[in-house]
Amino acid sequence: MPWRLVALGMVLACFAPQAAFAQQRSAENATRSADDAFGVSVGNEKVGLYNERDTRGFSPLSAGNLRIEGLYYDLRLFLPTRALASTTIRVGLTAQSYPFPAPTGIVDYALRTVDDRNSMSGVLQVGPNNGFSAELDVQRQIIPGKLGISAGLYQRIDDSVPGDSTSSKGSVGVVTRWRPMERTELTGFFTYGGDLDNKFNPFVFTSGPFLPPKVRPKFFGQDWSLSSTYLRSYGVLGFTPVGDHWTLKAGLFRHSTNGQGAIADLYLNTDRAGLPAQHVVTNDRPFRTATTSGEARLTGVFAGDRLRQTVHLSVRGRNAERNFGGAASASILPIPVGRNIGLPEPAWVYGPQSQDQVRQWAVGAQYQLAWRKLGEVSFGAQRVDYEKTVTPALARPTVTQDKPTFFNASAALNVSKRIAIYAGTTQGLEEVPLAPENAANAQEAPPAIHTSQYDFGVRYAITPTLRLVLGYFNVEKPYFNLDPSRIYRNLGDEQHKGYEISLAGAINDRLNIVAGVVLQKPSVSGEGVDRGLIGPKPVSQPETTVRLNLDYRTPWVQGLSIDAAVNHTGERAATSREFAELGGAQLNAEAYTTLDLGMRYRFRVRDHASMLRVQIQNIFDDFTWKIYPSGAFYVTNPRNILVSVATDF
Repeated sequence: MPWRLVALGMVLACFAPQAAFAQQRSAENATRSADDAFGVSVGNEKVGLYNERDTRGFSPLSAGNLRIEGLYYDLRLFLPTRALASTTIRVGLTAQSYPFPAPTGIVDYALRTVDDRNSMSGVLQVGPNNGFSAELDVQRQIIPGKLGISAGLYQRIDDSVPGDSTSSKGSVGVVTRWRPMERTELTGFFTYGGDLDNKFNPFVFTSGPFLPPKVRPKFFGQDWSLSSTYLRSYGVLGFTPVGDHWTLKAGLFRHSTNGQGAIADLYLNTDRAGLPAQHVVTNDRPFRTATTSGEARLTGVFAGDRLRQTVHLSVRGRNAERNFGGAASASILPIPVGRNIGLPEPAWVYGPQSQDQVRQWAVGAQYQLAWRKLGEVSFGAQRVDYEKTVTPALARPTVTQDKPTFFNASAALNVSKRIAIYAGTTQGLEEVPLAPENAANAQEAPPAIHTSQYDFGVRYAITPTLRLVLGYFNVEKPYFNLDPSRIYRNLGDEQHKGYEISLAGAINDRLNIVAGVVLQKPSVSGEGVDRGLIGPKPVSQPETTVRLNLDYRTPWVQGLSIDAAVNHTGERAATSREFAELGGAQLNAEAYTTLDLGMRYRFRVRDHASMLRVQIQNIFDDFTWKIYPSGAFYVTNPRNILVSVATDF
């Protein structure tokens, strides 16, 4: 839907009866909502150490560890957000007592609420990257206390990166909740989104032990390097009591992705001056992915005066299909990094496509025992039946089958009213990220892998509103990357172990903090390292990560708060190769730190709660190269200003 229609809807909403609606978007504040520093998103804001694509150095999204309202959900790429209220990363302490945890962590989506009120909210935003967006969210009670609906619209126009790279994004989402009887609820949702005419900057690969030269962060690719993607998700989920002690919770979901095929601009073997020896562009054929997934879980709760026993019995499954490969490739005139020189679009010659299909079932049981004021323990097991069929365009299908059994266990002990210690371990079957565009087998998806993790730590309640968590983690999984022949394959084992610190909550009535630190030792071992194909450090994994968010409500102006965000990423390996010029070591990229400053001002317009949000991102305009695990360098955003207004009508 064009953004003008969204804006028009917001204007018309100003004339709605003032008593009919209640507060919603104007009060959003991720820093004040977070219970820990492990990762939370609320509305358009994210705080904390981790997110869907980076949790302890791995991606829960790529691994397939997604949940909607706690139920298993499978998708490809990402989920349009208009049907979502928040996203929580469950890892470490936040995964304690969570049914069937996953080694790489879990992304837990919460759908928009449909409670016993009517509400309407609009958000207008200017920036970053010359962007403009409009959002409209409406919630209505159809049958008070029984049936309600929530709907949202979103449209944004911006530069994918600074410069002439205008693209548009939009999405729509609808959530309905029906409560036919007490303790029974049925929820349906539909969300559709598109990312149109997206332009990506070139991916730069250097020829030696050096970083690309610093350039002005702007678009320097080709105007015809466009990509458009459409995503659709829908499903139904609900819960109902079964007898006096049991509850059935179940969900069935469908997700599909369609795209015209992305064009990747590759600067290969780039020298110190920024001139690539080879300038290659690849154009993927139109693609489609589709997956059906769901879970049925029977939960029994048996509570006494001091003991509470919980039993989970689960069946989950998925059927995922996609086509891939057949990309066209062409060499064009080499251009120095950062120079915007228009070149003619080559004639594309596509190859045949391949297909893959994954069928997976899992049955599981988990037992939890909680002893009031003392602590709790949990044990679980899952039996998985996995089958992946790959059908190459010009060859016979290959079938991979795996039927493992995985276990998990956790425990927490309340040492005192303020101190609790915890420990946990879990195993799982997780997906591998797709082969990157510069791989000889680009877009190929290896079969799912066995992964494991264990962690332990302590939580200290400094005050009733401020909590400190100190933890240790160790995550292990097979390591996939490019070998010297540019084949994306298993090169050994990857291990991320280290310490994580979370401090979150209200320091006093005016100041909230979300502070997280990760000190880890990522390493690779096995065939690739032993044969000297790669070094012992996984590419793009920093040893130190710091995220700090502060929100201070001023005493001198009612409704005014100021906030700051500090993001520090430590030194990390920039290449998988080792270089004699560096004493046999891998090239490292230097650490960098950015600072964001902002303010919120809450006020009322015609008795409507409103909020003005202003934020300067990367205030010192620090430059760095983003590094992908494939060894590609990509320009990051410069200083940006964001201004938004939210109003609850």
